[in-house]
Amino acid sequence: MNGREEILRLSHLTVEFDTQEGTLTAVDDVSISLNRGETLAIVGESGSGKSVTSQAIIGTLPMPPGRITGGQIRFDGQNLLDLAPARRRAIAGARIAMISQDAQSALDSRFTVGYQIGEMFRHHRGWSWKKSRAAAVELLDKVRIPNAASRVNDYPHQFSGGMQQRAVIAAAIALQPDVLIADEPTTALDVTVQAEVMRLLEELKVELGLSMILVTHDLAQAYETADHVSVMYAGRVVEHADRDRIFAAPAHPYTRGLFAATPRMDQGDAELVVIPGTTPNLAALPPGCAFAPRCPYKQDGCVVERPPIGAIADGHASACFLASEMHALGSPFSAATSDAGRKREVR
Repeated sequence: MNGREEILRLSHLTVEFDTQEGTLTAVDDVSISLNRGETLAIVGESGSGKSVTSQAIIGTLPMPPGRITGGQIRFDGQNLLDLAPARRRAIAGARIAMISQDAQSALDSRFTVGYQIGEMFRHHRGWSWKKSRAAAVELLDKVRIPNAASRVNDYPHQFSGGMQQRAVIAAAIALQPDVLIADEPTTALDVTVQAEVMRLLEELKVELGLSMILVTHDLAQAYETADHVSVMYAGRVVEHADRDRIFAAPAHPYTRGLFAATPRMDQGDAELVVIPGTTPNLAALPPGCAFAPRCPYKQDGCVVERPPIGAIADGHASACFLASEMHALGSPFSAATSDAGRKREVR
């Protein structure tokens, strides 16, 4: 961990939801940590548990039907799950903030953008409207909204999608939080605006000394932004390592499949690789490894016993019986053309 001080740790976190199909485990025994000044990327397909993990951290889980049934969320040394609701709410927003993947829904259409940003100061610091409005202008300028002094009076529908997301970022950093959770922050934006927003987040992280959790399905964003990467599948962390290790030699077939399915500049007209099958129903997980039905490397034991996550190298862990063999396959960027032959070698 490069000797950095730890600011956030999830230990064996488990989140369940009651559904018409029964009880499902959306987050299953998840343990991850974040160091001060660093970025942790949590990656995986939709339904892997990334966003529910984020909601559990900041305290926005819908309860019911959701509930935290086990584990700890330790922030700056204290377990957030032990705190009274009022104390938990005071930390959320002030010291832990979140950028939603849907800026349009995060902003209330009934109020001006400036009013909504200023509300952070009025609620948490008791500032006057005049002082809060001035701070909102400064924040809009910081996130590069042109003519911030006049745009502060505009309503969300008067902002473009990219500007709405910048306004949400402004609200998130208003109180200079210690931890910023960016949950798919560029999902609804075009490619050019995505790059601008991610560049802005990186600059703000350095300027404000933020620690950041980036929730994303975009591996390019993870590579460009993260210090460490946790890969989630079916509610579990199936692989974790620092960025360079995991991109150089992933040790789980799912991680390798994600890399192989990522479009590359050198791909030309070659057909895009996909992971076969679909993510499992969390209310009816298959026995053994949840990824086994989609895994080209599965063996008989994979459909009987669930592999525990274990270390394969310093700071690199994988939940796969063939983790060492996967790791030995090396760089994922040749995966699209070479995995078919290599999987026979593993067998």
